[in-house]
Amino acid sequence: MYKSKFTLKIILLSILPIFLFSIFSITILFYKIDELSNNISEISGKMLNNIYTQLLRDKSRDIAEKVSLKIGLVLNELNILRAASQQLIDKDELHSLGKELQSNSYIKNDFIYNSEKNWSNLAKSEINVSMSVWGYLHNDDGSINSKTKDYISMMTPIKMLMKIIGEYGTDKGWFYLTGPKTTPVMIMTPWEQMPDIFDGKYPGHNEKNWWDFFFPGIVESWNKWILNPEFINNKVHNQVTLTPLYEDAGGTGLMITFFAPLWNKKRTQNFGTAAVDYNMGNILDIVKNEKIGETGFTFLVQADGNILGLTGEIAEKLELSKSSNTESGVEISYFNIRNSHIKALSEIAHKFNEIKKFTIHQFTDNKGKDFLLSFEKLMDYNLWNGKNKEIIRDSLYIAAIVQKEEVFKAQHRINSEINILSYDTMLFLICSSLFFAFISILFAGWYALQNTKQIRKISHGLNKLGEKKYDISIDIIDRDDLGELARSFNYMANEICNAYKKLENYAYDLENTVKERTAHLEEANIKLQQLSNIDGLTKVHNRRYFDMKLEEIWREYSRLSHPISVILIDIDHFKKYNDTYGHQAGDSCLCSVASALKKQTKRSSDVIARYGGEEFVVIACIGIDASFELAEEMRLAVEALSIEHELSNTKIVSISLGVASIVPSKNNEMAELIKNADMALYRSKENGRNMVSVS
Repeated sequence: MYKSKFTLKIILLSILPIFLFSIFSITILFYKIDELSNNISEISGKMLNNIYTQLLRDKSRDIAEKVSLKIGLVLNELNILRAASQQLIDKDELHSLGKELQSNSYIKNDFIYNSEKNWSNLAKSEINVSMSVWGYLHNDDGSINSKTKDYISMMTPIKMLMKIIGEYGTDKGWFYLTGPKTTPVMIMTPWEQMPDIFDGKYPGHNEKNWWDFFFPGIVESWNKWILNPEFINNKVHNQVTLTPLYEDAGGTGLMITFFAPLWNKKRTQNFGTAAVDYNMGNILDIVKNEKIGETGFTFLVQADGNILGLTGEIAEKLELSKSSNTESGVEISYFNIRNSHIKALSEIAHKFNEIKKFTIHQFTDNKGKDFLLSFEKLMDYNLWNGKNKEIIRDSLYIAAIVQKEEVFKAQHRINSEINILSYDTMLFLICSSLFFAFISILFAGWYALQNTKQIRKISHGLNKLGEKKYDISIDIIDRDDLGELARSFNYMANEICNAYKKLENYAYDLENTVKERTAHLEEANIKLQQLSNIDGLTKVHNRRYFDMKLEEIWREYSRLSHPISVILIDIDHFKKYNDTYGHQAGDSCLCSVASALKKQTKRSSDVIARYGGEEFVVIACIGIDASFELAEEMRLAVEALSIEHELSNTKIVSISLGVASIVPSKNNEMAELIKNADMALYRSKENGRNMVSVS
């Protein structure tokens, strides 16, 4: 009995240290692997969040540029019509031109009077321009009153310009002039029996003043501008006024009207307007067709929360109800994001006035789904508010919404792969540890059963083993069973030592594997970052990289009190080049110019980027004299390309350059450096182009 208990003690003394060590080793490995997995997930999450934020910003700015281009085309054509019409008003010697043109069968005015409905409209002719004269502008006998005739005669020459722009200009709805409040004759293209359309759509319009019926208060608001002393210096494009979104009376869809007001010769009151009824489908299609991931979408929204051209499907996602306003002559229908039943979304919308640049918000809908919502300001403009009958200053934003779950889908996949790898690694280590522990315990128990001597030596050895000193060896005193046990103990200690070293080596290899995969992930992120900094066409840096690099250099050189120079470069008459040789040749020209410029930036600190369109910009960490020499070398390099350009003064493609330099400090800003370079570039253009100017 004593012998059995003693043997049992020996067995326990042999087994327990191995078992406890195995549990301890497994616990430490489990903790370290889990900690490593969490760190990798956290780092990848931050990197992916930055990448997706930049993608949303780039997508919003890309849409904004496309929309701005569309609107710019409309405004250019509108300004041509406004400028030509204002000339007819201002130049007394042109007032008789309309009467003289009546002898020309192509452009003369042949009015048809509708006695039943009391209005006149120009007969349809080859010129495809209509003139509509409302009932109250007629005499009792049905003839057009003299004041209206004078206005019609004065504006008749504009018909040819309207035909040309209407047929060959950008895609739009109605292109027209409307006279002053005393004679609001409507001159428009394409030709349409507009009074007849208005009779069906807007009963009663023919007995009321056209302006008061359709756009009440707008003329009065324009006349208030004249009271401002700065009005005479105000740029004409700042006077363009937009209407809210409305259904076109001609059935061509959702419209916004662009008004460019005209003024009498003395600039004392409004004298009508040039206008474009622009089908917003041209712009809304750009926004709707831009997809963000699988479920994301974009839309246009005004500062007051009014969403332009929103589909019912998206309105349902945003939990919006349609509103309308019929207080003015045109019927205005809209969705307003401030009225969303999603409280968090409505609260964000009420802070539009605080948005000055690109912002990203998060909100949760009533179904518990998380979303990312970004805003990018597109433009500021004048808006005729049909509800309040006045002109207010408004802003237009590009909004993008995407489910947060979708945005971070890639992160979830990475985390999933990391978790799977961690699980497999831990499972292998646990099984290996248990296997080695089982083998060690088996041998320890067998040797313990065979040996009962040298107990003190063995006890001492076990104490050392408990202290994790596995390289011990006990002396064999006798050749009996305990001697055999001592030899077995030495063997067991050696096996444990080897197993421990193997576990250490395996843990080391595992850590290196994880480090290698982390390095691969960081390398992929760096490559993606590099791609986002390169212009896709010219292969030089893009505007985003320029802004980032200039800020970085500015901070560094501010500390060193070292000068920074910026060279702004513009390809001379590039629009004419595109119009003459085509956009494909224009792209090839941009690439050739970019390559020639890049070859001149020989210093490692020099940065060249595409600034936008046909403009490039160079950051040079040198003074103004050296910068001027570098700019001249660039001008000569482009000139040496000898790219044909028949419409240029030099008959080849050339560039104009503006150079500015500054020593950065707390007393100046980067914007000042860019502004000075832009002013120098402007002087190069004003002085004949193909030259370098210094600010």
